[in-house]
Amino acid sequence: MRGQVDKYTWVDIGSSFLTSDLVAAFLYAQLEKAHEIVEVRIKIMEAYDRMLGPLQEEGVLTLPRKDGDSTRNGHMYYILTRSLDERTRLISYLALYGILAVFHYVPLHSSPAGRKYGRTDGLMTVTDDLSSRLLRLPVYYGMTDTEIKAVVDVITRFYHKMP
Repeated sequence: MRGQVDKYTWVDIGSSFLTSDLVAAFLYAQLEKAHEIVEVRIKIMEAYDRMLGPLQEEGVLTLPRKDGDSTRNGHMYYILTRSLDERTRLISYLALYGILAVFHYVPLHSSPAGRKYGRTDGLMTVTDDLSSRLLRLPVYYGMTDTEIKAVVDVITRFYHKMP
């Protein structure tokens, strides 16, 4: 898949929950600072909301919805493009500037294991549509305001240069 490791595609029943001692040590250090890490990541997401808001108002992309009393957990920030083709072109455009943005997941029902073991009640058109347009933007604890602005600037140039 475009040279990326596909870690979001189910291929069989079951999961691997093995963690090495080294990975556990990294996780423990992060757990000790979890509140601070989540707080920083949420601020990054809020900055994306502010800076990308004008593009949503133009109707060229959709930002994550915030409903009533719901809160964010800082896990990821995404935008929805208008099509799979647009998302693919935007990923490539961002990569030209050294910005890694990736799609999120292959829906379970269309993954190898989902096709083999799963079942659905009807077509999964909404899931297929959204998963083909969802693009994750960089969010990480050490991300600076300058880096956030750089991501937004490249996305803005992409949409303002489109025919």
